[in-house]
Amino acid sequence: MTTELMLVLQSVVMVSLVLSAQILLVLLLRKPVRTFLGSVACYRLWPLSLLWLPAYAIGEQLLLWWQAAKPPTDVQSRWELDSFQLLLSDWVYLPLQNIGSDYTAVSNGFDPWSLVALLWLGGCCAVIGWQIQKFRRFSALLQEQGQPVTVAAGQFAAVRVVLGNTMPTMVLPGMSSAALFGVRKPVLLLPQEFGHYDTDQQHIILAHEAVHLRRRDNLWNLLVGLLVVINWFNPLCWLAWRCYRFDQELSCDALALVACNHTQQKRYARTLLDVASTMPGFGSQPVLSAWDNLNDLKERTLMIAQHLKTKVSPLLVQSCLSVIAVGGAAMMVLLAGCVSPVTEAAEPVSATTASSRASQSKSRFLTDVIEVLNRRNPEEVRAQLPLLQQRLDSGESSAYESAVMLQIMFSIHVQNEQYAEARAAMEKALAVGDAGLNAAEQSQARYQLAQLWFQQEEWQQGADALETWLQTATNPKGGAYYLQAAAYYNLEEFEKALIPAEKAVAIGGDNSQESWRQMLSALYLQLEQYDKALPVIREQVRLYPDKEVYKNQLSNVEQKLQAAQTQ
Repeated sequence: MTTELMLVLQSVVMVSLVLSAQILLVLLLRKPVRTFLGSVACYRLWPLSLLWLPAYAIGEQLLLWWQAAKPPTDVQSRWELDSFQLLLSDWVYLPLQNIGSDYTAVSNGFDPWSLVALLWLGGCCAVIGWQIQKFRRFSALLQEQGQPVTVAAGQFAAVRVVLGNTMPTMVLPGMSSAALFGVRKPVLLLPQEFGHYDTDQQHIILAHEAVHLRRRDNLWNLLVGLLVVINWFNPLCWLAWRCYRFDQELSCDALALVACNHTQQKRYARTLLDVASTMPGFGSQPVLSAWDNLNDLKERTLMIAQHLKTKVSPLLVQSCLSVIAVGGAAMMVLLAGCVSPVTEAAEPVSATTASSRASQSKSRFLTDVIEVLNRRNPEEVRAQLPLLQQRLDSGESSAYESAVMLQIMFSIHVQNEQYAEARAAMEKALAVGDAGLNAAEQSQARYQLAQLWFQQEEWQQGADALETWLQTATNPKGGAYYLQAAAYYNLEEFEKALIPAEKAVAIGGDNSQESWRQMLSALYLQLEQYDKALPVIREQVRLYPDKEVYKNQLSNVEQKLQAAQTQ
């Protein structure tokens, strides 16, 4: 299974989890909102859930900005938040990150994640095929049995009054009521019995379809249906699809009532029951908005009665929905911060990791140290070193707490540019073993030790340390390979630098940093591989059109290639 497919599978599972949280929130709110604010406000909850997705996407960056602007001072609440984050990370983020991580090790054997990915793709294809078959069957039925009508005709004059003269209209045997079919140019479908209804009943039915047409509900249904297809394995998405369609119909009823006169409003519920008691319709389809395509008639009639009795201020509706929108977005931001990786094996050297790690311990001594670290006073931070060493020498701490204290000492020494002492502290933390640091944290510690060599510009030691780390690291990021390429470049071992430089850009893809492509193009030019340097430099010119240096490089490379061809 390719890396790209594994990344898609990770993204799908993560999006499905986020959608599940949003769906649960909407399911909890929909009935209270419908009761107090009406059916139209209830239906608007579903588009709000789609607006919450961007809030989740930028949530982690917002939290990081907030923490930098206003560091927390409540140690107990910080410990509870970090513990909750660690729990979600262990149970949600890290398992997702490990999807497909063992592929290269089992490429000659059975890969379970390949089967999972194929099952997901197969399910998507099956659901799409099922919907396409329903669409084609209905389209074929419409072509065979549909009878175009002129809206100016006597029994169809109501169509012209409600929907205008240009609305394509057909009579389809078997329809139980009116429906809109199609997305780009929807067609109004009418039952054969439509002419038997009186003028008020026809107006009621058509007013409902006019709401579907005005809101372009078939298009929204198609987009929501695509989300269901991608998340076909999630039962909450199927439940949400049914509830969404039902709320859509209720909101159409509510808006259609506004377009009816007093007599028609009184007859609306009865017309609904009369139409539903005739022959059945053709089932729910994304591009078919049928007036009676759902069977919850009791709840629809109760809504109609309630809507006629109560009036809600539009200002109140907008205010409440705004509060819900902001509250839901805030929840998604917090969720993004909680599910973000706590221990990632490519984190820069800083005190943040040690502080986050230490906050898991309920030791009063460590919580006091964390308070000092959060105040970020250099003198206070340096004063913690002898206290930490004294605590370690006393032997009163567990292996876990000892590893945490050594990590804190490592961070403090790095800030003080005491690299030898920092290296000794982290090596002691690694020597504690599994009782102190788990596998992911040990990998992160080794990566930090490698970074420390780079900070000292000790390129050979850094390259060796990074090479050792890469042999055991799980899904290393492009930044790690870039560091390895930079080390070999400074050692003037250009051929050895080329492989990690290519890996960095391949992993980063469109998100590769400018310096990564700079390194790769510089290596190609140094090794006189101009044909390979050409697309890399062209990409730099495309991304950074204002930088003349890339344009000059491109011109020089093109001239060299032309000269080589003429020889």
